[in-house]
Amino acid sequence: MALQIRTQVNTKVEQIVTHKLPGREVYCSYHNNSSKKAHKKRFIQVQTAFPNRESVHYEYICGHWELHIEPPRESDGYRYGRIVRYIKEHINGSPLLIWRNEGWRDIAIYQEEVCNNEQLEKILIELSNIFDNVLAECAEIFKPLDLSEQYVQKGELQKLDVESEVSLKTLSMREVFDLPLIIPEYQRIYCWEDKNISTLWNNLLEMPEGQSYHLGAIILQNGNVRKSV
Repeated sequence: MALQIRTQVNTKVEQIVTHKLPGREVYCSYHNNSSKKAHKKRFIQVQTAFPNRESVHYEYICGHWELHIEPPRESDGYRYGRIVRYIKEHINGSPLLIWRNEGWRDIAIYQEEVCNNEQLEKILIELSNIFDNVLAECAEIFKPLDLSEQYVQKGELQKLDVESEVSLKTLSMREVFDLPLIIPEYQRIYCWEDKNISTLWNNLLEMPEGQSYHLGAIILQNGNVRKSV
């Protein structure tokens, strides 16, 4: 039977974090054993190596430890999606770990059910061992991308300034697709022909390893939330 959240379980998690993950923030949603709050709505959150506990945390809920990646706003989903992809590509996973997407948030569930205090500690530490190093890297790598900043890189195309309204950036394909893009209704959609795709692949095959390929240019109109192509 799964270990249900009561105040003594809150205390146990706080003790585990104090001794095994010192300095981490713990948040408990259940504070009174006389409360009739449904068990499925009780949870305990533990801060990861990512600094923002509310957006990225380990969570004990419904008898399982999980990693939750929850953007503060739906419009931030694209940026946190980059974090999810980076994590999946760089962790040494576990066969007991299953990913689930719920709209604009992602959850990694550790399938072993927690039935006692020993499992409560063991599985939390297991999640920490799987994710913390990669999450620490994410905290350094993924910063908000501001296309309005001045272009200062040397050795490439310089910033094109028309009354400070146009900026030029060099981005990878991944960075472009991680932007909150939309195609306005008035915009025509162009498709490559087979010959264009063949030319691209042939060019890529001829390139030295590790060298970047300039695929082309894209013009974006900066909106309040989305960027129009």
